[in-house]
Amino acid sequence: MVIVARVPWWGVISSAASPVLLVTGSTVAAGLQPRSYDPVADTLSVLAAVGAVDRWVMTSALVGVGVGYFVTGLALRPAARAGRLILMAVGVATVLVALNPERAAHGGSLPHTFWAATGFIVMTAWPVAGRVRGSRVPYGLRPAVATSATVVMLGLLAWFGGELIWAGHQVGLAERALAGIQAGWPLAVVLTCTGRAWPGNQLPSHPVQPHSVEPTLAVLLDRHRPEDGPEIADTRRLRALIEATDDPWRRELRLHVTASVLIAHPPTARVLLRWHQRQQAWLQVGGHGDPGETDPLAIATREAHEETGLADLEPWPDAQIQHVVIVSVPAGKGEPAHEHADVRFFMATQTPDAARAENAEAPLRWLSLSAAREATSEPNLIETLARMERLLTR
Repeated sequence: MVIVARVPWWGVISSAASPVLLVTGSTVAAGLQPRSYDPVADTLSVLAAVGAVDRWVMTSALVGVGVGYFVTGLALRPAARAGRLILMAVGVATVLVALNPERAAHGGSLPHTFWAATGFIVMTAWPVAGRVRGSRVPYGLRPAVATSATVVMLGLLAWFGGELIWAGHQVGLAERALAGIQAGWPLAVVLTCTGRAWPGNQLPSHPVQPHSVEPTLAVLLDRHRPEDGPEIADTRRLRALIEATDDPWRRELRLHVTASVLIAHPPTARVLLRWHQRQQAWLQVGGHGDPGETDPLAIATREAHEETGLADLEPWPDAQIQHVVIVSVPAGKGEPAHEHADVRFFMATQTPDAARAENAEAPLRWLSLSAAREATSEPNLIETLARMERLLTR
């Protein structure tokens, strides 16, 4: 198993704190009330209402629940941004519920009702809003699971709303069921994003050592099967180059080999692109081999480490060539116009936020596949992105 730390430790604590505070706070507060308080018929708001016995207990619990939601939204990096923002917004709404209590004897409070209703309703949408597509997405964020969670929450919300509208005798029970599921679901999602990787979330190959000498370019090409006419033609030219020289990586050759990497974060189906000043384009990372280097995967790995600062890169889904492309390079930096026979690999990271640009002229951008296609002007990279997309969405 691969150890995958996708959510920081403080996110685990905050996600666990919300349901614990909700259950503990409501239980203790209910025990402090007169016998007339009925947890099945009376709402949680009664426990924090003005005039309630030791109302500070439930008020403090609600504030803690809200803070827990907000912090969990910050920490839940594998989730889609919309879901994280919703969770943080519900956290703010929950704190405002606590700060705007009901009046004594069920007197009601418009701000309290508004923020409570907003929190309950919006919270039902966050599982779906936070879902991420892809075969290696944590279970709690997969579309089917997220949709199921939202459906359950909508059902409980309908029950609670019906009890309120028709003055039912199970308002408190319905509210507790809804609030409990909503408070517990962030923790369930976090647990699927943290610790040991679940089946389907592992990166199936091992890190490549920069100084390895196998496999050679020729061996990797023998294993690769070109997918279209342009790639067949480019692969033939690359094979001819290898046969014609003992070092196809030499930069003085009009056509020489380079190795590049399209880096992905599978849980969020995003790819990392780097601005290339010379080409004036957003492209994948990679470059030339240093003197004496012959293993394209090792060269690609070294270049990727240098250009992104990502220390956990691993070949994904395997260590084979994913695309062979011959690209034209304009003259510049004292070099005439020439061509690169670029062999491309796919790699994955579990720490996308750790990416750091090599210098100010080479910024990095994490993009969705559709945004990456719009950002690049290179048809050959669009084809590479299409191949990546097939893997991320299968």
